[in-house]
Order: sequence, then structure tokens, then C-alpha cells
Amino acid sequence: QRGQGSSGYMLDVYYQVIQFDEDVFVQSGQRRINGATTQLLVDLTTGGYQSVDINKTALLYSVVLSSAIGGVEYQYLTRGDFINNGNTLQFRRFNGGASIDWIDPMWYAIEFLDTTYVQTGTATLTVSDPSAADVTINALVPSRSISFASWDYNLTGNRELDHAYVTSAITSSTNIKFMRRAATTQTNNI
Repeated sequence: QRGQGSSGYMLDVYYQVIQFDEDVFVQSGQRRINGATTQLLVDLTTGGYQSVDINKTALLYSVVLSSAIGGVEYQYLTRGDFINNGNTLQFRRFNGGASIDWIDPMWYAIEFLDTTYVQTGTATLTVSDPSAADVTINALVPSRSISFASWDYNLTGNRELDHAYVTSAITSSTNIKFMRRAATTQTNNI
């Protein structure tokens, strides 16, 4: 979904749709974080949702933006995680905006019912070293593993996307590395 209303822009989209074979339970939803609001809580014990086992559940999501944000990337960087023992899904952004600067996280909670397990944690990229935040993880098989990260960013720092955008890579069976393109005056919370 594209939120910008200007005419004359074309956007090519590549997509993938994955259907799991069995032993998986997928829940999904879309909610709004309004304007200056910086947090959204989704109660997974009500509204047709079910609590999840955070050791077995992956969270994948994207955000739809208000056209009022106007391409100001740091206003839509959103961190998502499970809290309260898997009873609540939490989305946070460091920077709210004006009342019309809403974002809608569109999310999937993928709970594996087999021997698959999910590791979660937090990390912080420091202001001086843009390239490294190494985190030790429980041993895994890299050829059968993937990593995802979500983050927020303090807008009082540099506002360019290369200062805020974070990637993650599994670098060994016991290590994940988070990287960003440029040094900045603020930290990223991953």
C-alpha cells in the first residue's frame, strides 16, 4: 500500500507470499499509532487473538504511512516486540509527529508448533561506531537460520536514513551483528 497521494510517481513492487506446510499458527493485524503517540499495545488475549510463546514466535511487519509524514523516514522507524510473556504485542517509535503523522503497523505473528525456536533480545548501536554491535546468541545452525531486526531512532540526531537504518547478519553460529551506514549523534535501539 502506498500512502503518498502525489500523481506521476510509479512504484514497482516485488513480493513473496509464503504458505507454511503445517505446525505453524499465524495471526495478523493492522493498527494505528496516531500523531504524537509513540507506542501501540495490541492485547493478544482479546479480540480473537491468542497469546504466543515468545520462544517459538517470529514477528514480521511493515508500516503504512500517513502522506503527511512526507518521506521523513525517522518518523516511521518503528520497533516491534512481544511483552508480558507473549500476551501483548508492542510497537514503539521514538519520534511522534504532528497529529496527522500516523503510521499503521501491519503485522504477522508466526508461531511455530514444531521444534523451531526463536531467539529475541535487544542491542544498542553507539553513536561513534556505525558498523558494529555484536551480540552473542545461543548456538544455532547458520544455514537453517535467518535474522530480522526492528529499531527506533532519536530524531534529535542526524535525520538522514543512512544514520538510522539498521541491518542484521548472522556472522557465526553464536553471533549476530547489527550495522548501520553512517556515524550519528544518537543511538539506535534495536
